[in-house]
Amino acid sequence: MSISHGLSYTSFTLSDLKISEPTVSGDQFNATVIVTLTNTGSVAGSQVIQLYIGLPDTSDFTHPRWQLRAFEKVRDMRPGESRYITLALDRLSVSYWEKEWIVEEGTYKVRVAFSSEEGADEGQEILGKFGISKGFEWVGL
Repeated sequence: MSISHGLSYTSFTLSDLKISEPTVSGDQFNATVIVTLTNTGSVAGSQVIQLYIGLPDTSDFTHPRWQLRAFEKVRDMRPGESRYITLALDRLSVSYWEKEWIVEEGTYKVRVAFSSEEGADEGQEILGKFGISKGFEWVGL
């Protein structure tokens, strides 16, 4: 069952995925994902953008293939309108819990889509990746 696979009276596409160079400082992590959302339908509408992260394949632990880490509802887009949507990633976005929060070094996969269902039509999901060269652990929230 997919997450947020709603119905709409219009259609949307995603394009132009850009991922900032991640910054790691001590136990802090920041990156920004920007994607273009376009209303390709004939009426105004709203859409939820979902950002999923895939942890490095080199992990010693088994993780879900994709983990929802950010989302944003974009409201009231006119027909033909395009907007840049910015989603922020922090250390929790790339962490997992194993007696402490762990951020592994490696290549992280990024998937921006309208639902959790993989293999969507062109323009319904967009894929990318970024790397973290040195992992770290952290505590608290």
